[in-house]
Amino acid sequence: MSKGFNLIKSKPFFLLLIIACFFIFLLKLTEIYLFYPILENAFHGQSFDYLNDLISHHRLKSPSTRNLEFYITELPKYINRIIFLSIYILISTYILFRNNSKIFKHFFLAKESGLKLAILRIIVLSFILVSNFPLSVNTLVKLTETATVPPFGWSNEIIDFLIQPDLAYVLGFLFTFFCIGALLGFFSKFMLWGATITGFFVMGIPQFFGKIDHYHILWHLLLLLSVSPAGNCLSIDSWRKNQSQVNLQKTIEYGLPIRVVMILIGLVYFFPGFWKYIFSGLEWAFSENLALKMHSKWIDYNGWLPSFRIDRYPFLYQSAAFATLIIELGFIFALFFKKTRYIFALSALMFHLSVFYFMKINFFSLVILYTVFIDWNRVFSFISKYTNVRLSNNESLSIQAYSKSKLIGILLITGNLLAGSLLINSWPFAVYPTFASIETSTIPSILIRAENNDEEILIEEIPLLSNNFSDKFENSTRLRSFIENILKSNPPNEENINKLISIFLNSSNFQESIHKVTIYEIRLNTNPDSEVKVQNISRAIFETEVH
Repeated sequence: MSKGFNLIKSKPFFLLLIIACFFIFLLKLTEIYLFYPILENAFHGQSFDYLNDLISHHRLKSPSTRNLEFYITELPKYINRIIFLSIYILISTYILFRNNSKIFKHFFLAKESGLKLAILRIIVLSFILVSNFPLSVNTLVKLTETATVPPFGWSNEIIDFLIQPDLAYVLGFLFTFFCIGALLGFFSKFMLWGATITGFFVMGIPQFFGKIDHYHILWHLLLLLSVSPAGNCLSIDSWRKNQSQVNLQKTIEYGLPIRVVMILIGLVYFFPGFWKYIFSGLEWAFSENLALKMHSKWIDYNGWLPSFRIDRYPFLYQSAAFATLIIELGFIFALFFKKTRYIFALSALMFHLSVFYFMKINFFSLVILYTVFIDWNRVFSFISKYTNVRLSNNESLSIQAYSKSKLIGILLITGNLLAGSLLINSWPFAVYPTFASIETSTIPSILIRAENNDEEILIEEIPLLSNNFSDKFENSTRLRSFIENILKSNPPNEENINKLISIFLNSSNFQESIHKVTIYEIRLNTNPDSEVKVQNISRAIFETEVH
């Protein structure tokens, strides 16, 4: 009790209290004189492109209810939630930095072994190779430039240059070559840098086709491994230098990259949790929201359902949703304390397995990184008792490796902080999927209808429910984002619409009889137990005659 009282009486805590009060006053003042006018302009598409697009995307969930009055009513709630989370962040940061930053320094100056870093290198490179990014690139570039949607900060000119098939093929070949070399640890530094540079483009190209796939942390790790001593064991390089393949020596040069990886994982979780609470509050957990989100996701899989329907048990899915908020908001701060670190790591791992089971969202690119929480020294020490594995503890490293890792670590953490706090979805930085807004029982989509000369309906098709369309876009999720981009644009992008019409006509058995094709905006019912899929047809957004 006396310790808690002394904490409140301390000068740093008193200063923190003053800062918090000033921040609250400034934020409420800004809400009245700045946020309301910006919000109104963005709602009408007259503000920054970034804000216009953000609100446009949010409104797609429920255009009839999310009007200007809705946002004006919600804004004070958003501000109050920001204040609450800001106080939580300030207090947590204060705990980390009090007592001469002892906890903070202990975390970043922790020693790890070369073995753990080498295993991380092997796992990351193996996963990248198995993911086969060059194959995805070769599939997507066939869609041509009309299907591209430039992410924030990218221009059409640069993208059109990068998606040239010949250039994409060469980059893909080089990327694969460098990744194999880095995996084997053959001239590790050179190969890792080669994989990082070519990977920036090869892993980036799939992000230009209407949907941001969130595997950014894999490229971040390529960059981090490029400046760290990741090839000092379990590598051809160590064999060439006649060094032990299993290096158990612990140093801060090996430890810092591992700690940066942990922080990057924590940031991946924190901002989705942050925005869930800001936009939806505790209603995100204690409502039908998670069940509706599962319904919305299941529609991408053309009839697939999990064997256990958790959406029928409110207590279970609401408890899971609340646990998700706790894990996402608490993970990054739990990292700094050894006991809570492993509790949250295990909880987050269970969270990923559950999400994969119920929604087929894998995030394997994050799950594989949980190897950084394993004590590999203990594992290999145990193995060495029963094998002839030669262990080593004799190696000295230059402080240069630590300095480079620190510089790149700061760059990556800063990039993730900016992307997460500003809700930026781009490449090579992005906020990971937030699923922040309250879900509705319908989603926006389109219906394509073909008629003959007598205006008789020959065929109707919903692209999102058709394999003919999803196969062309690699998967239903990318197709869904492509359709949403069409619906958000005003007027609709004619080139993108013609792409869908082309796929529709090529897969139709009535090509010779079709006279007119019309595209309608619809609301698609996501309830898996309902046979009625088209909730309503809002309007015709495009019409063309077929000659």
